Amino acid sequence: MRQLAAKLGLPVGRKVEVWLRGEIRLTGILRLREELLFVPEGREARLELIVDNVPFSATEITSCTCVE
Repeated sequence: MRQLAAKLGLPVGRKVEVWLRGEIRLTGILRLREELLFVPEGREARLELIVDNVPFSATEITSCTCVE
């Protein structure tokens, strides 16, 4: 999951400003919702993230920038 986030250019572990669909703005540390070593067979590799205790999927992001 961490590799997938890196391929998408998401700065996991850094302070960010994230805009989600619907004009929702979040600021805080970008984290993976769960860290899997592998994706079990039959399960879609869906990247789930958290900022400021608010969970969302990578497909909901319209903008993500580091603020450090």
